[in-house]
Amino acid sequence: MAVHGEAIAEHERGPLLTISELRVDLQSGARTVHAVRGLSYDIHPGEMLGMVGESGSGKSMSALAIMGLLPPGGQRSVSGSISFRGRDLLGLNPAAMRRLRGREIAMVFQDPLSSLNPVRTVGSQIAEVLRRQLSMRNTAARRRAIELMQLVGIPDAASRYRSYPHQFSGGMRQRVMIAIAIACEPKLLIADEPTTALDVSVQAQIIELFERLRRELQMAVLLISHDLGLIGQIADRVLIVYAGRVVESGTPDVIFTQSNHPYTRGLLASIPRIDGPRRNELPQINGAPPDLAAEIRGCPFAPRCPLVEGRCVEDPPTTWRAPGHSAACWATS
Repeated sequence: MAVHGEAIAEHERGPLLTISELRVDLQSGARTVHAVRGLSYDIHPGEMLGMVGESGSGKSMSALAIMGLLPPGGQRSVSGSISFRGRDLLGLNPAAMRRLRGREIAMVFQDPLSSLNPVRTVGSQIAEVLRRQLSMRNTAARRRAIELMQLVGIPDAASRYRSYPHQFSGGMRQRVMIAIAIACEPKLLIADEPTTALDVSVQAQIIELFERLRRELQMAVLLISHDLGLIGQIADRVLIVYAGRVVESGTPDVIFTQSNHPYTRGLLASIPRIDGPRRNELPQINGAPPDLAAEIRGCPFAPRCPLVEGRCVEDPPTTWRAPGHSAACWATS
């Protein structure tokens, strides 16, 4: 869980991506869902940033906002700022965003089977990215696609180039998605729950692959997960997200040994341990995440918090800060 020296050196150059007070509201019939509520964080060149939170905490929605893939038109409202290498992504027109997407920022989605075209070979889908984004000719694109398949650990890549998605295992399909994402060697790779539904051994291989690609290609990685234990193995820095806000951030060592926010402590207590209690006695966080259509006056975690007091319900908590660590909680401020 140590911070990588290469990432520290890169941090001195300043943020690659800066998100400030990002808010995303989605219209669902007569209801307005406040999916992201004032999210702020930075990602530095070469950094592996882990984002952890329960389902519905706004992790994936914030990633889609970065990629410009939110529902169009009146179905959504976005405010705040997303700055990538000095450019405001929320102000880019669709054509400029398409040029940026894939070349400089790429994303690996949660379900590779639904993301891949079932009637096209996996190799042709990788090559298509190279032809469209880098204007490669067919022969050069095919050659590079095979190299990418080899880079992500797909065996016998030249012959598997002609295989279809259904002929690959879940882990191999995820590797294909990663090959597509890194085809143009982006500066930032967003991986949204990339190990969901994979067995433990394949999860470990995918995570090792991200770490190796980060080193070899010198790209930043935003790794989104609900699994704090997994994030702790690989991230340089961890963001704990709840109800569309960052409630705590720090290095894995700090998060695992000096966590200040009750929600973070609840997540840590819920990680299964070999020497821990029996399955039916696992610790849990009482209650349920808030209704995203409801307005929240104070701390969003207050209804579930064991340390709740009066001001928690009435006023948003101040953020306590120390070098490399912050927590938004009245109990620690």
